[in-house]
Amino acid sequence: MKTSFAFILSLIPLFIFGQNTYQIADTTKTWNTVSIGYLAFNVAQCAGTKSNKFSGQTTIGNNTYLNVFESDDSLQTNWGQIGFLREDTIDHKVYYKGPDEDGLIYDFNIEAGDSIYIDNYYYDFTDALLICDSIDYVNINGEQKQRYYFYSGFSKSIYSEIWIEDIGSMYGLLASGYGGAGFAGGTSKLLCCSTNDNVIYMDTIFNTCYIDEFYPKITSAYYDTAYLNTAYEFQLQLSDTSDIGSISWWGEYIPDGYSFDAGTGIISGIPVSTGNFPCGITIANNDLGLITDMLESEIVVLLPEGIGKVDKKKNIGIFPNPCNRSQDINIEIPYEGVYFLEIIDPLGNVISRESIGNGLSKLDCQAFPKGVYLFRVINTYDSVITIRKVAIE
Repeated sequence: MKTSFAFILSLIPLFIFGQNTYQIADTTKTWNTVSIGYLAFNVAQCAGTKSNKFSGQTTIGNNTYLNVFESDDSLQTNWGQIGFLREDTIDHKVYYKGPDEDGLIYDFNIEAGDSIYIDNYYYDFTDALLICDSIDYVNINGEQKQRYYFYSGFSKSIYSEIWIEDIGSMYGLLASGYGGAGFAGGTSKLLCCSTNDNVIYMDTIFNTCYIDEFYPKITSAYYDTAYLNTAYEFQLQLSDTSDIGSISWWGEYIPDGYSFDAGTGIISGIPVSTGNFPCGITIANNDLGLITDMLESEIVVLLPEGIGKVDKKKNIGIFPNPCNRSQDINIEIPYEGVYFLEIIDPLGNVISRESIGNGLSKLDCQAFPKGVYLFRVINTYDSVITIRKVAIE
């Protein structure tokens, strides 16, 4: 039986862009990548998760490309085209099309000891040097695929980038060469790669395909006001305590008279001088290797009220706790003056703010759904007097 030339030609697109699960240019695959920015003192800020996929073909000049699409929607319902990609399946090289020419972003024929220059027009950098240190194998969906370890031209003390054959860079599908470009102030991470909605690669640290925030988060905005020669205690408040890795004091010194408990996040002591003392606490998720939040503010130390008067710290009562929804919550303020009660829901949103005076105030539990809330009492200068967790059942 003769095979027609037309039939052979019809197979060429499948050969180049076919449904081979172990190619980069594969229309059955989806890649999810989280972007990470860094604020002051290396606090990590999640810039969201983006998904990439290929759909449809475009011929430009003598080359045929797959159209590259991106989505930042967790349900992957809204996609926009962001460029073109082609793969030479014979040489196992992958190119992303820039405004004028193709840029080489992967070469899976490279060997240990070889160097490669990446021209990544998606991230708009060229000549990023990667030096292949070694190659091993990793199981991807039941098959052994090569894993490539690279140094950059800047340092050989740590690996600057890792590729997995037919999965791509561990920075993300389109982030190849990122480790050799010398960027500062942020990074990215490949969370997962799926084919036909079945996960074939999952990052072992993040262990998820979608992230929109890093936890734990600090809900405290500033420290309590302190008084000279008066017992002081501040308890760090967190929106999520399940992933705490470490709590650290930031700064050159802890003010005289104070101590800091890194296990509980409590600052306590008896201030020995008045003034404004800059203080900072960072909290980290050690599993992720990230500092996820920071409280940077001043502890304000004032003279005690009344000449020669040294009071113990006054306690604000919030009871009952937990509170049944048929009950009232009572807030007892032992201070003179006007204060405000802010209620923060489990997601960290301030859902209520009302004025309360000294003495006893009541709050109707039925106004709130069941859950654990933070009750924050502040003064007219927005200084926090206390923060308490209150469960409404």
